[in-house]
Amino acid sequence: MHGVDRYSGRVLDDIEHVKQSIKDILTTPIGTRVQLRAYGSRLFEYIDNLSSELRFIKHSIFSGPQ
Repeated sequence: MHGVDRYSGRVLDDIEHVKQSIKDILTTPIGTRVQLRAYGSRLFEYIDNLSSELRFIKHSIFSGPQ
């Protein structure tokens, strides 16, 4: 799998492309991409909530777009 580094424009191979993609998904709040409203995660909803447990994050990741 090949991709392009979002900052430098250099070609990314395999694991580096996967890492960049995962970071992009986790740091993009759902609903913020105009034509891809379901893209992203709810990670920021859980960061400041000390009572949230790992199961909420797992549910958010594995349940997919709603």
